[in-house]
Amino acid sequence: MNPSRRFFAAAFALALACVPIASAGPRHSPDLAALPPKPFTADEAAAYLDKFRHAWFGSDLALRFDFVHRPRRGDETTFAGIAWSTWVDGRPVIRAQLIKPSADKTAPPQVWEWLLQSGPSPKVWLLAPGATAAVEVPSSKWREPFLPGLLYTPFDLMLPFLYWTDCKYNGTDRILGRGVDVYTMNPPPAEKAAGLQPVKIYLDRELDALVRTQQLDAKGKVVQQFDLDKVAKVQGKWMLKSCQLIDEATGDYDIFDVLAAALPAASSPFALTPAQFEPAALGQPMPELPQSAWSGL
Repeated sequence: MNPSRRFFAAAFALALACVPIASAGPRHSPDLAALPPKPFTADEAAAYLDKFRHAWFGSDLALRFDFVHRPRRGDETTFAGIAWSTWVDGRPVIRAQLIKPSADKTAPPQVWEWLLQSGPSPKVWLLAPGATAAVEVPSSKWREPFLPGLLYTPFDLMLPFLYWTDCKYNGTDRILGRGVDVYTMNPPPAEKAAGLQPVKIYLDRELDALVRTQQLDAKGKVVQQFDLDKVAKVQGKWMLKSCQLIDEATGDYDIFDVLAAALPAASSPFALTPAQFEPAALGQPMPELPQSAWSGL
């Protein structure tokens, strides 16, 4: 994967997704529509999915972002966040702070700190407001919201189903103006026993992009859908600008909106260390990045 693709893949990994969400196409910008590609053979489909699973970017990266919760009825709520990502022991790790304003404007905001380790054996830790030490979050709770008032959960953004080995290639389709390859990922026995159902994923091979996921119920009906929404350029490279997650039953949805991105450059070098991505480090301040490192989106 070329550097431009790798950067774009990392952008959403940092933003708590832990997987490549999109990358700059080799011949055109991502806003150019593409026809459905010729379907893969069975061997080609398996090879492409394996390549996509390992399309990681090993550099340091940071994002400032908002989570915006928009219920079908009622007022929207915005939660600010900042996240940092690096590469430790061959896997991407992400540390993030999610901030909820206090109802009492004179009181400090509530801060949730998360640490996500991705890959075939993911792990999650949380330092909740008022806690003195981070605790590991069991996989049975990965489908609970990151914080009260959101739809997004660690399961939605870590996307562990990308690594489920029981999967089926469904062929090609056209969505969001793009030609895509469609796979159905079936949960392992333990996850299935816990109530998890298959997940459909839609991959744009031209952009190496995950542009949609659909969580299904036991009857195959879509209960929750994630869509890539907007992209933007940072230092000449395409990256995620926004995406959204909708609850099909309620009509409520969340928007993940990237406000600024920072990555090392000759004019603004910075480096993150593995020690900053240990569970014991949650609650300790991260280093301030130079203003010159940040690019607004």
